[in-house]
Amino acid sequence: LAPSRVPEVNSREVPKRMEADDIDAVVRGFGDAARLAVLRGMDGVEVNAGQHSLVRQFLSGLTNQRGDEWGTDRLKFARDVLEAVRAGLDSGVRGGAPAVLGLRLSCDELAPWGENHLSGAMPKPRRQTLLARPARWSWRSASHHLRDNDGSTSVKQPQPAPRSHQKL
Repeated sequence: LAPSRVPEVNSREVPKRMEADDIDAVVRGFGDAARLAVLRGMDGVEVNAGQHSLVRQFLSGLTNQRGDEWGTDRLKFARDVLEAVRAGLDSGVRGGAPAVLGLRLSCDELAPWGENHLSGAMPKPRRQTLLARPARWSWRSASHHLRDNDGSTSVKQPQPAPRSHQKL
């Protein structure tokens, strides 16, 4: 299953284009999985929007060539998944600290013709703690995609570790 019938790069296998019922079932599955994880004692969950994931395929113009609501707004699937996961985390909370919602991002498709407009996919912090973890990126792509509400970026390039902490 995939957003569009775009052949896989290596095998050239053509996936089935997801229909609305397929999309709804997958989104519900994300929410159900989050609820079960918290009910079973997990502190939270991470949604994978990194390379090779279905969420990333919907975000990318390379693999999402739909003409419907999930193609004209490529962030819709990611937002729907994140909302379902948040609802699952809320319904599974047993008390105590709020559950952690992690989001693994692929901020750089490593293709000169590729792009990802991920700033709208970043959920606004709510009850859950949000942990964003770029899986594939460069400092340039992260600072471009991960902007604060005022347009500035809080992404800072790390400084080298003090000499006493460096591997010899």
